[in-house]
Amino acid sequence: MKRHSRLIVLFGGAFACLAITFWLITTRHYRWPLVVFVAYLVGVSVVIRKLPPVTRDPEEIRGHQFEASRAARRMGWIYVAGLVLGTLNFLSGRANTIPWWGIVLAFGWSGFLIWSCFWIAKRLKKAAASQPETPAAPKA
Repeated sequence: MKRHSRLIVLFGGAFACLAITFWLITTRHYRWPLVVFVAYLVGVSVVIRKLPPVTRDPEEIRGHQFEASRAARRMGWIYVAGLVLGTLNFLSGRANTIPWWGIVLAFGWSGFLIWSCFWIAKRLKKAAASQPETPAAPKA
């Protein structure tokens, strides 16, 4: 997992930057997206420099995979809670100003996020379970 952590930071920050920028533009704050972009560039460079080096120890890799599996599952449940709250908001009539395609897009995106979190958690758990107990002996 650590091997891909730099990409996760890069793309996760990019998606967050995009979402915040979209919100700022829709609320007519046209200068703030530049500040968000600069904060993204500075933040990602600081975080990437502080990431630990990549390891090849199987025990450490297995531990990190189990932790990542639990974190992905927890994130999936947070998305489920968000979907429930969004559904309650929709059913209460507060989403009347949102076009129908926006509501369909929001529910579809929520479903995709929930599915992807639980799918990656399952994959990480299987990968951790299939790791060998002891490191393989080096080939001579």
